[in-house]
Amino acid sequence: ADIIRVTFCPDGELRDPATYATTFGAPNPTALDLAGRRRDSIRPAAGDAGAFVVTSSTVQTPKLRCELQGTEGEGHVALRWVDLATGQTVAEDAAHGAYSYSRVPGGAVRHRMRMQRRSRRPLEGDSVREHFYGCGDLPGPLDRYGQLCRIKSTDAMGYDASPANAGAPSYKQWPAFIALIARASGPPAAYGMFYDTHARGTIDFGTEISAFHGFRRTAEFEAGDLDYYFCLGGEGSASVARTTSLLAALYGTPAMPPRYALGYTASSMRYADAPLIPKAITDFIRQCATHEIPTTALYLSSGYTARDPDPGAPETDLSGTGHGGERCVFNWSTVRCPAGPADLFAGSPPLIANTKPWLLQVHPQYERVARAGGFLRDAEGRPKVEPMWSGGPSTSLPGSQVDFASPGGYTWWREQVGRALVAPGAAAVWIDNNEFEMDDGAAQCGDPPTPLALRRPALALLMAQSSLEALRGGADWPGRRPLVVTRGGGPGIQRYCALTWTGDNYTAWSTLQWNTAQSSALGVLGVPGVAHDIGGFAGPAPSEELLLRWCQAAALSPRFTIHSWNDDGTITEPWMYPRATPKVRAVLRFRARYLPYLYTLFACACVREENATLARVVGGQGCPVNRPLVFEFPDDEATQADLSEAHPVPRLSPADPFVRYAASCDFMVGPGILVAPVYREGATERAVYLPGRGAHWYDGNTWVAGQTVATAPAGDAAVLPACYFRAGVAIPVQSEDGAGVEVHLYVSPWGSGDGRVCCEGIVYLEGQEGPEVSVADGAFVHVRCRDTGDAGIHVVAEVVMDDSPAEASIPKQCPRSIVCVLRGSARRLWADGPPTAGVAGGPGSADWGRVVVTIASPHNGPVR
Repeated sequence: ADIIRVTFCPDGELRDPATYATTFGAPNPTALDLAGRRRDSIRPAAGDAGAFVVTSSTVQTPKLRCELQGTEGEGHVALRWVDLATGQTVAEDAAHGAYSYSRVPGGAVRHRMRMQRRSRRPLEGDSVREHFYGCGDLPGPLDRYGQLCRIKSTDAMGYDASPANAGAPSYKQWPAFIALIARASGPPAAYGMFYDTHARGTIDFGTEISAFHGFRRTAEFEAGDLDYYFCLGGEGSASVARTTSLLAALYGTPAMPPRYALGYTASSMRYADAPLIPKAITDFIRQCATHEIPTTALYLSSGYTARDPDPGAPETDLSGTGHGGERCVFNWSTVRCPAGPADLFAGSPPLIANTKPWLLQVHPQYERVARAGGFLRDAEGRPKVEPMWSGGPSTSLPGSQVDFASPGGYTWWREQVGRALVAPGAAAVWIDNNEFEMDDGAAQCGDPPTPLALRRPALALLMAQSSLEALRGGADWPGRRPLVVTRGGGPGIQRYCALTWTGDNYTAWSTLQWNTAQSSALGVLGVPGVAHDIGGFAGPAPSEELLLRWCQAAALSPRFTIHSWNDDGTITEPWMYPRATPKVRAVLRFRARYLPYLYTLFACACVREENATLARVVGGQGCPVNRPLVFEFPDDEATQADLSEAHPVPRLSPADPFVRYAASCDFMVGPGILVAPVYREGATERAVYLPGRGAHWYDGNTWVAGQTVATAPAGDAAVLPACYFRAGVAIPVQSEDGAGVEVHLYVSPWGSGDGRVCCEGIVYLEGQEGPEVSVADGAFVHVRCRDTGDAGIHVVAEVVMDDSPAEASIPKQCPRSIVCVLRGSARRLWADGPPTAGVAGGPGSADWGRVVVTIASPHNGPVR
């Protein structure tokens, strides 16, 4: 009821009748037809259809009204969007030329909307300020105001993540954003816009100025129609989170990762390029044991697919020059893996094998795929042949990209994932280089033939779907959920791929600083599992200090992967610098402690049906694990954008770079932990802006009020990342003995003592993982505390219930009670009955600060 769709067809009918992104209302969102989903089949949910009120000039839901301004006969049509709860206009089209198109057949389409020109004065009176977040993992500051964002997937190896490269194309093609309207008086409001197109384009947030059209933002796409969704997030502190969940509802529930994918997952191009891959992996595992750094999975780069050298050629010819060593996807090298893949999988931690969506013409199955019509085609229907990366630096050979929209290409890929990866023992696939950036947009794909210009990110979605189908078909690994990890894609890719990253980043301090803004920009669009290559992938090897800072910054990220292809041939590993190794080990142990929290955040983001309790306490469908400060504190102007002349915050000085760039470069882990990375070389301390009027933060030693600047030590003795814990949030962690999960309660020492809820959180309990185990098969436990004054803090834990009358249940393997521990203050905890009078001892005794709470069902009492 908070979403309205607008479609503009320049030709009077849809140029592209299919979508692969929008799954709203689809019976099985992860099983799309190869031809996509017909756009004219998308309708409101059955329960919402009657909530729409339509007149000749308005479309209205219970919360949102779209008003028609102007008429086609007057030469222009414009729309205005009104929040019915407040009666305020939240957005409106440009007065002239709001909807336009090129008269060239199939040419560009444009949408222009009014935009507030930003004043250099602080917000005051009735003034407002607009901020924009999203457009995928493009580089630059979090707030897209003043950026020209290029919506185009590209292999941007070694890219510049800094503001100097703001809006440049990156690995994802994501035509969506969230707008925040900040007001001097009154709460902020948020809305989201998603342009359902697979065409390349741009979204211009105010760089182009026109005397005729005025100050505006413009979305322009090189082909197709304008088919967009306007999502109203409403007002208040949850406005951004609500908007994220609405976008996620449009293009699909995210996939849930297996637990092992959240540990330290190692990777390097060099392991798979070694003369003997099993020996390289065995040596790596031995090093892990020596340094007491456990790895839970290993990303296997594409070197395992190197074509064996021609008969009589020396092994040193494995160089990608056409004489052996060329990457041939799914083709296991008998030279590098002489005992075969099954032996490699059996003797390793879970392997996440790299795949690439093309076949070189030297590939042994190239002709088979060509005969099946499985490649992108030219105008004559022949396989489209272009130079493709062949294995070495800057090397290429002729090849063709797989057409995943064709039955031949899709089926061949699924069969090969099953034969070459699943059958030997793989439970995960890494789909890489899937940007489909072939310049010829007229190349044909699918049946009926469709221009590539209308399908690029859709092919990445189908590649992911085909891979996931193959993994689900090979369920010989009980207790392990299938995993697909992707580099490229567009809206909908998160339905299949639980994890992604910001691509082949460059090793530099500026990359460490600004990668956070990239993952935040994608995360707020409904992608919970976004991270980065730790230490940098391309360029020089990281220094000792830079590697440690990167590990600290990523300690609580959705994916902890050290991946590299260093210019000097070295491999970036946790023990790369002996002096720093104990600190990296401590960071990984810190991460292991908080894995239950990360796993819970993923589970809450992956629920198929929105649950009011989860959404209020942690965040609902699609909410990111790592989220920008503005996600949790949209009413704090210091979180809305980096400090600048165009965005002054009088109570803060932009002189300190850590304070100036807090909006882009610091982040929250769920609602409860603020992480303040150190991204300045040689820093011995850093200033940390703590957001939230009325909030309180615990640094492990003292409590600090919100909307103040704290100082975190960053010298040689600072081993762990600077983390601040938010009062009122309960966080599940691994117990110190590793035996189970306990919940840490952060209760403000300035509580009211009047019996109101003072702290709450969610714990996700799951008995097993497996191909057919969904998030719904686990149990969400709501832990909440009430401050009862002198009697102490009363703690309860009960299973979160849907609106249905079904009884709550907990998987048999899960505990029926949970330990809760108070952090940051000395108060008595009690549960399961009234407090005992006359407590003996006091703070530090057995019944203070720690309690075992029986998990109950709201309907049936304790769950047995």
